[in-house]
Amino acid sequence: MGLFDNLSQKITDASAKRKEAKAEKKKQREQEDQEYEQLLNTFLANKATQYSNIYFDLKSNQILIGRRLLSREYRLLSFSDIQTYDISQQDHNETETKSTSKKKHTITRSVAGGLIAGPVGAVIGGVTGKTKGHSNSVTKEYLDYLGLSIMLKDGSTFAIPFLTQTTKSDSYTAQNAYNELYDIMAIIKAGMNATKQQEENIADSSSSNTSPLDEIKKLKELLDMNAITQEEFEAKKKELLNL
Repeated sequence: MGLFDNLSQKITDASAKRKEAKAEKKKQREQEDQEYEQLLNTFLANKATQYSNIYFDLKSNQILIGRRLLSREYRLLSFSDIQTYDISQQDHNETETKSTSKKKHTITRSVAGGLIAGPVGAVIGGVTGKTKGHSNSVTKEYLDYLGLSIMLKDGSTFAIPFLTQTTKSDSYTAQNAYNELYDIMAIIKAGMNATKQQEENIADSSSSNTSPLDEIKKLKELLDMNAITQEEFEAKKKELLNL
């Protein structure tokens, strides 16, 4: 095999490897897309509450931060992952000054500049006016940003924006943003309470399933630490063994 044959073979092999890698990457992306679609369909089937690209499922007590346009990233959380949440708000006031004026009209009679009217030569003077005015200051409140900042137990945070453009605080847009914020906060609180209750139930179940021998072992440790007396140990041991 000559030099050119070797070079041609290397080019062919490199091209085949690129095609194989491309096919493998495509297969992986298709598998990821399928997994995401199945996950999303589960949230939709559970009638999860959706805001923007975030889904809150009180049935499974999970939160899905879904994919955005031109992004394949998504995140699955549990309500138990949330450490705390706070309202994030930015606003400002603007003072507007409005001037009002009143004009008082008077009629004066003057020869100079007067207009001759009628056969008798009556002199009619021009109309003159004086202006009096005052100003009113009005302060208006504006909302620049409204969002919910959520801190997770692993130290990471993410924000849910409800309003990002400046608008009057008493406008429909601002009030609607507040309503959406309060709705999501209520859902998060309900989810956190539900997961907390589940954890407590599991803990109670685990403690109730503790065998008498385990309890006696714990009592012996307390006895060795002089936390209880020998008489207390013996009495409790007989109780646990139904003696």
